[in-house]
Amino acid sequence: MSSSETPAPVAAEAATTAATDVSGNGKTFVSPVAQVLVVGYVLLFRYAGDAFAWLLPTPTTIEVANALGLQALDTIQRYTAPAPLNEGVTFWLLVVVAAVAICVDAMAATWRSPVRAAAGRDATRA
Repeated sequence: MSSSETPAPVAAEAATTAATDVSGNGKTFVSPVAQVLVVGYVLLFRYAGDAFAWLLPTPTTIEVANALGLQALDTIQRYTAPAPLNEGVTFWLLVVVAAVAICVDAMAATWRSPVRAAAGRDATRA
C-alpha cells in the first residue's frame, strides 16, 4: 500500500464520524442502516475498486466480493490457526469488525440500551 492510499477502516471511520456528529453535542444522527451502507461501499470500493463504473457498483463488484468470500472460505477450511492472511480473509475480517462496531454503536449510542443492561432494570424508572 502506498503512503497516499488510505486504509479502508480509516476511510470508513472518517466517513461515518464526519456524518454522525453534526450538531457538536455528541448525539448520533446517522442510522445504523446508513452506517452499513457507507462502510459496505468503502470496503467494496477498496477491495473491488476496478469493478466500479463511475463510482457505482456493477454486477462485477458483487462477483469480486463473492470471489473474496470464496477465497476466505477456502483459506479457513484448508489451514489451521494461524491461517495465512490474504485479500479474502482481510476483507471478511474487516466486514465482521465493522458489523460488530455498527451493532455496538447502534445499541450504545442510538438506542441507549447499555444503561438498561448495566442497571438490570428499566432505566426510565427512578
